[in-house]
Amino acid sequence: MFAGFFSTCTMKEMENEENGKRVSKSAEDTTKAPYFFYYNGEKQYLELDTRYMFVSVADEETANSFALDHTKSSSFRIDISEGMRSKTQYKRYWATLSMDDKLSEVAYLEKLSGTRSTEKNIITAPYFKGGDLGEIGLSNLFYVKLKSLNDYDLLCKEAVKENAVVVYQNEYLPLWYMLSVTVNSNCNAMEMANRFYESGLFACAEPDLMYKLQFSCANDQFFGQQWNLRNIGQSNGKSGVDIKICDAWQFSTGAGITVAVVDAGIQFNPYHPDLAANMHVSSFDCETGALASPVPQVVYAAHGTQVAGVIGALRNNVVGSTTIGIAGVAPDAKLMSVSNSGDATTASMINRAIGISWAVANGADVINCSWGWQITGSSPYITYTQLNDAISDAVANGRNGKGCVVVFAAGNENSSTVHYPASLSNVIAVGAINRNGQRWVAGSGTGSNYGTDLDVVAPGVDIVTTTTGSGYTNSTPVSGTSYAAPHVAGIAALILSYNPNLTEPQVRMAIQQTFTKSPVLPYTFSSNPSRPHGDWNTDVRYGLVNAAWAVVKSAGGYKVSFDLNYSGAGTPPADQYILNNGIVTKPSPDPFRSGYTFGGWYTNSFCSAGSEFNFSSHIASNITLYAKWTATTISTGIDLSIFTYNLTLQSVSARLSGSVGTSGLEFFSLTPNSAKNYLV
Repeated sequence: MFAGFFSTCTMKEMENEENGKRVSKSAEDTTKAPYFFYYNGEKQYLELDTRYMFVSVADEETANSFALDHTKSSSFRIDISEGMRSKTQYKRYWATLSMDDKLSEVAYLEKLSGTRSTEKNIITAPYFKGGDLGEIGLSNLFYVKLKSLNDYDLLCKEAVKENAVVVYQNEYLPLWYMLSVTVNSNCNAMEMANRFYESGLFACAEPDLMYKLQFSCANDQFFGQQWNLRNIGQSNGKSGVDIKICDAWQFSTGAGITVAVVDAGIQFNPYHPDLAANMHVSSFDCETGALASPVPQVVYAAHGTQVAGVIGALRNNVVGSTTIGIAGVAPDAKLMSVSNSGDATTASMINRAIGISWAVANGADVINCSWGWQITGSSPYITYTQLNDAISDAVANGRNGKGCVVVFAAGNENSSTVHYPASLSNVIAVGAINRNGQRWVAGSGTGSNYGTDLDVVAPGVDIVTTTTGSGYTNSTPVSGTSYAAPHVAGIAALILSYNPNLTEPQVRMAIQQTFTKSPVLPYTFSSNPSRPHGDWNTDVRYGLVNAAWAVVKSAGGYKVSFDLNYSGAGTPPADQYILNNGIVTKPSPDPFRSGYTFGGWYTNSFCSAGSEFNFSSHIASNITLYAKWTATTISTGIDLSIFTYNLTLQSVSARLSGSVGTSGLEFFSLTPNSAKNYLV
């Protein structure tokens, strides 16, 4: 590593108890260290952002000289407020230096080392990737909380030892002090904070991380009108009736996934400015092309452009200096246009089957179809086996055998039966709700179809999206299940981007087990033996799709260790163990960023009340447990039941000498399958 930036101070050997032996390993995982800091005693890992560098100098003269030599440096500013300066002699100047090119990590660390100067008293520090927060800078400052006000001398002693300086005491929270590294420190501020915390002498120590406050998860021009993505009660809606996209974007934005839009074509020549960067290089027209001689898409109507915007409009994009448009559910996914006129022409429906097959052959991961027709009531029962076969092939064989996720709109006849092909069991049928969580009904013959073949509901009323002519529907929002379906297609893209190894059934499971229900939705949900994924309602099926929960649910499992004890005398029966007062260790490492609390082990996938596994019951065979997680910082506060652990009962691991609480106490181990397990 390079001295002064990521020294070995956070790579100290850590002792780890394992099977009664002391095993040494470096900072848990050397592939992650040393980019971490502590919060509530847990390590929070960061990833380098090689586009920027933090620079701190001691005086204005050096600042001016540095700015002349580095034209991509921001203006230098004093690093503490005027109020603090009145109470301390400390003052330095800082700026952000932009890199000329996107550097490799090695080149970036060399740049940090080369810019630092003991002679000129120049301190440097890295930047980190912050997702929705943007770039995160590390300054020269860090914060330490004393255990007692009497520990100030101890703080000063440690600061001298580490070549750091005490800058300021928080007069409102007097246990907290601000410190700064110096040019003579052999660690940056994050490493230094870790050293202070790991010493055990202080209650807390944290680095000074710099990022812009986020008042919204997107700054697109019409994002405030997109209640479907973030409903805060605008336009007389009900707060919380949305798909929880802001939370989902903390994990995935759809990068690397292609969504085929089998529709009326997506605007091109020129592309819509809010879609252009996400357009797939290939397109296909069902009406005029064939698999052997494909013809690029044709735009037959605005419908396809509108659907595409819901799925994959860019987020936080600007034209000139102005933010534009909307945000799509999967703003980094690619959009593949497969156009069809929808007219009653010869071979029209079979051409759509060909379009689906073309999308599969050309790399589509998700296929959205916002169309269909009634096959019940007074309508004749018209279906197409060839279309069914194309869909079945996509679901079974797409994505190199993992299966494409195929999404269909449920239809707009306000009928108790959904459209065909949405009625097929191997597609996801999507109904529409309004901003108050009610099934969309616009009249006796207009509204979202519902019933036993419905799979999910999503926002589908007053949707602001892209439209042809490089425009938006902000003045004339659109409604229908056509605009509900692409929400689900977008969520499928988020899931596959987060975990591309999932099969089509696993993606469906993640979506169909993660819903927002009452009291957000004004419906009563009840159990139904024929509905395997929880309480159900005929109007809205299991409830409103929840993008955040679905993405998190799709994550893979981690190994976990258990210490379980047997309280009986002698050897337990070979086929049955009684496990009392078991101590369970939470999964490690934590699978998420900060903000999740482990809440126990459960025997069902929803981790519902009353089913917590307390290790006090008989176990006669292998069992599956589910880890419950609660979001403590994400705004929705949803419970996340996300990991499945396949646990295998093992034989006695050791007999301890003497008794521990109970005469004849023996210990047994219950260990997980070593393979990564996904919800199936």
